[in-house]
Amino acid sequence: MVMPEIKIHRAARVDVAIMRWRARRARERGRTPTVIPYTGYGSTSWVRILARVLLASGRSRLTGEPTGARGWRSFTGVPVENAVVRVEVGGFSQEVTADRSGIVDQVVEATLAPGWQRIQLTVEGSAPVHADVFVVADDDGLATGA
Repeated sequence: MVMPEIKIHRAARVDVAIMRWRARRARERGRTPTVIPYTGYGSTSWVRILARVLLASGRSRLTGEPTGARGWRSFTGVPVENAVVRVEVGGFSQEVTADRSGIVDQVVEATLAPGWQRIQLTVEGSAPVHADVFVVADDDGLATGA
């Protein structure tokens, strides 16, 4: 069975073309991929990773500490389309892929103790950044939806 080719609306094609042009120009100007981490959550067997990958200047003020900062960067930042982000959770390393807007929203398997935990995120050899995740105990009833 042959799948029909999906046609993207003209406005979406223009949006993608502009985003790719901005990304190309930003890289030409020396900007490099940077992960902006957001607070995540999960259970003792999985966590939801939330982050965004943007092109940033070398003088970026990210320190590797979680900031949870959202806001104007969402509108002015240049996203990295389909960026591969290495996630270190509970001593294990996994790779997840950002969407075309640079957003990472993935659930990964992990073995973690309940409470606040810290994970590490890196992209294209960037300095690692950390995100806090809240792990709910299995017997709490919240993790299973009971």
